Amino acid sequence: MSLWGKKSKEAVTPQVNPAVERERMLRRTQWKRLQQHLSDNPLFGQTTFDGLFWIDPFTGQKINAPFDWLTTAKEYFGTSEHWRKGKTLSMADLRHIKWSHHLNENFWNDERYRLFLDNGLWFNPFSRQVDQQIRKDGSVISRGTIGEIARTLAAMPQADPTRLTSLEVLLSKHPELSPQEESEDQEVTIDSGDFSFGQQTSQLESDSPEGFFHGGISAPKNGSKEPAKTAGTDPGKPSERSLRRHSSIPELPLEIDPPAAVSTPTVNGDRPSTDMMVNDHRTVTLSDPNETMARSDSEGGGFHDNNSDLEMAARVQQQLLGKVPDIPNADIALHYEPCHYVGGDFYDFIELKDGRWFILLGDVSGHGVQAALVVQSIIKTLRFICMYATDPEVLEIMATLNDSVKSDLISGQFFTCFAAIVDSRNPDKVVVEAACCGHHPSIVVNAYGPVYMRSVGTKGMAVGLSSGKMMKQVTSVDTIELGPGDCLFVWTDGLSEAMSPEEEEFGDWRTRAACIAHADQDIKDQVDALVEYVLSFSGGIRQDDMSVMALRVPHPDDAVDEEEEADSEDED
Repeated sequence: MSLWGKKSKEAVTPQVNPAVERERMLRRTQWKRLQQHLSDNPLFGQTTFDGLFWIDPFTGQKINAPFDWLTTAKEYFGTSEHWRKGKTLSMADLRHIKWSHHLNENFWNDERYRLFLDNGLWFNPFSRQVDQQIRKDGSVISRGTIGEIARTLAAMPQADPTRLTSLEVLLSKHPELSPQEESEDQEVTIDSGDFSFGQQTSQLESDSPEGFFHGGISAPKNGSKEPAKTAGTDPGKPSERSLRRHSSIPELPLEIDPPAAVSTPTVNGDRPSTDMMVNDHRTVTLSDPNETMARSDSEGGGFHDNNSDLEMAARVQQQLLGKVPDIPNADIALHYEPCHYVGGDFYDFIELKDGRWFILLGDVSGHGVQAALVVQSIIKTLRFICMYATDPEVLEIMATLNDSVKSDLISGQFFTCFAAIVDSRNPDKVVVEAACCGHHPSIVVNAYGPVYMRSVGTKGMAVGLSSGKMMKQVTSVDTIELGPGDCLFVWTDGLSEAMSPEEEEFGDWRTRAACIAHADQDIKDQVDALVEYVLSFSGGIRQDDMSVMALRVPHPDDAVDEEEEADSEDED
């Protein structure tokens, strides 16, 4: 729906399959969440201690990534689908995998992992205590023993190979210890190269990413185990010892269970220590609660939304948002289009007591009814604040709004907005005091020049993330003057982040270019042209709410241009 004084032409939207559109929207949402996890969730950034492999948090597979694990991870997830419906392993599981890999490579090369008492009990080189639960079988260290050592070290957050004390220091303080030497009959190896967690992921064999990324996964599924690469060695020429171990010893399957508390009495028989428990067994899933709706539609069941209720909710929301007002000495055009009946985009125009106007275009995180309910709370609270503000300033209003609605937001929810106080009482110029609260900067374009485009605002803190006091400290206010012909454009990310069928983002630069390209047109035509360009780019598919607001100061030559255009039409 387009909102302004005149009725605009209805844009022709190509017919699309609702199931396909929902699936595209769902995948795009999940992909954005995945990118966020890759940026700040430690579960998604685990590599082996030698830095040669990145560990898929969903399957536990090791992916060759000796140079840049993040780029490798993005490429890997881009060619597979298992992450969309799977659940990650916990940090405890991933640490177990890391230690299994490390011991497989270093157990027989580093004597510090092979310290035992005469009675066969293992000495933990990190805690410097004897572990009563781990014992070698006579003179043989079995694969089960090595597996228990890996599990124990994984349960110790402080255990890291780079922090391991030198062998000389360990032996000098504990002379009763002796390293276990490797013998020909040792039953060795603990392999973490081929993990299978069928209960944790729905990855199909056809989705397997083998063969990609720097040579593929370290352990092929056909059972032929290639020797893992280690720093300082020729990967094409494994050592004789490594070949002997891999060819003659059966592989140890890795079973992921919650690690028990590590009970490790000291050499002197003190009370066991149980403070090394790894409690972080949290996991992550990227599947969306709305996914069942998308699946049922693709299976022919159609949408199960109550359309009449949603249409009623849309009318209520539209009534709340209201119409675009007439502001002195300025023209306003607005395009507001929720993705599904009701949405998280919103706007408001509030006249202040002194004749200035408070305008806002915002975007609540999330979609649908829940986001629409938050919008209702925001709008009502904002109008109340503006009604009683004695000497309103844009940042003071936003800080008060932040503290007032923060309790209405669910955990982790926030909203971004472009907020401004517009003073159009002077016919010669319009003064705008603007704050970008978590929102991207806006632009001003002018077809008459001399400056055709300039940026407005600096991205500050989104509403709902912290206190209003903090918001005022980290968010700045830009004051600009709009002269004749200047047009201020503000939009939500549903426009700039629209995706093409080839999964290319429309982007801020295309948005700015489209605004400049149509700057010589009527303000409502400028907004129409921008929206039509975006829909053409995305193949007519809207993945998010889409809103654009434009405020323009008329130029004296506008009337001349209209007369020339009318004369041209008459001649035709």
